[in-house]
Amino acid sequence: MALSERWVSAWAVQLQAAVERALRDVVSDLPFEADHHQVGPPALGAELDLLRERLPWMPDELVALHRHVGPVVLPDICNDRHILDL
Repeated sequence: MALSERWVSAWAVQLQAAVERALRDVVSDLPFEADHHQVGPPALGAELDLLRERLPWMPDELVALHRHVGPVVLPDICNDRHILDL
């Protein structure tokens, strides 16, 4: 399934809202301070070129995600695993 720019952009907005809710409603009640969470900004042309050079096997959909969303870092939500972090 090819991801449209519109779908990916809407997903990024929904993800950012969900992260903010999770940090406010769940993580804020935990006995530690929340780490840095990030959705975006979209990767620049040079970053996308480097990504293609380093990982030529990467699916076009994942490259599109970087192009329209950028890095997604959710350490307190995904057990300190950085998703799509260049």
